[in-house]
Amino acid sequence: MEVFKTRVAGVDVHKDILAITVVIGEPESQPEVYQFSCLTFTDDLMKAGLKLKEMNVLDVAMESTGVYWKPIYNVWAPMGIRITLGQAAHMKNVPGRKTDMGDSRWIAELHRFGLIKQSYIPEDIFQRMRLLSRHRTNLVDDLSRVKNRIQRILEDGNIKYGSIVSDVFGVSGLKILDLIAEGVTDAGALTSAVTTKIKRKEEAQKALTNSLTKDHCFVIKRLMTQFYEIKDHMREIENLSSFFLTGQLTQKFSVRISSDLPC
Repeated sequence: MEVFKTRVAGVDVHKDILAITVVIGEPESQPEVYQFSCLTFTDDLMKAGLKLKEMNVLDVAMESTGVYWKPIYNVWAPMGIRITLGQAAHMKNVPGRKTDMGDSRWIAELHRFGLIKQSYIPEDIFQRMRLLSRHRTNLVDDLSRVKNRIQRILEDGNIKYGSIVSDVFGVSGLKILDLIAEGVTDAGALTSAVTTKIKRKEEAQKALTNSLTKDHCFVIKRLMTQFYEIKDHMREIENLSSFFLTGQLTQKFSVRISSDLPC
């Protein structure tokens, strides 16, 4: 089998420690093998990266194990180390591997012979966008839970506003919730906050006649604080994502214009 790379390293990735095997040798010769371990703290990763560079080993392969590969990539890639990220499921389907060092040796050998197919690693901007997008998804889930809790409290206090409008958290609904959060429970006062077009004003008064207590108001106030905080966080993420996306498009557009200009 043809040797494609003469100086490679294989890394078996774990949460707290890396097992690293370096294989150096020309195709016709018996390769030299060096093995060492490394903790996954940033300083330790830097030292390990420098050690690989001192050995003139710039081709490194590892498994795409969860998120544990990312800190290694973030530290080593800027150092000029070329990282090939292989699919863990494919690389694990090989019998006879019993130890972490054995795993890293096998990865190094596969990489030496060019048998590891590179997994897709998004550009930095897309990794950042994906991180923000996932965080926003989590916030949407959090917001949904807060809304459900608020509606349960309203039901417990016999507020039936959700029976006459499609969105309890619309403009009028938020005004009503803010009043309740401040301790206002009078149906007339709550009805005065209704600005949406409801068939009959009496429906709103009837839906907002309630048996709310101070405890209900207290809990609503705390939940509304969470509601507004989550909404603020979501706006921050949307603004930041828009900033990243606009900057990326502007950069690509500028490069396109520059490339189209005559020399």
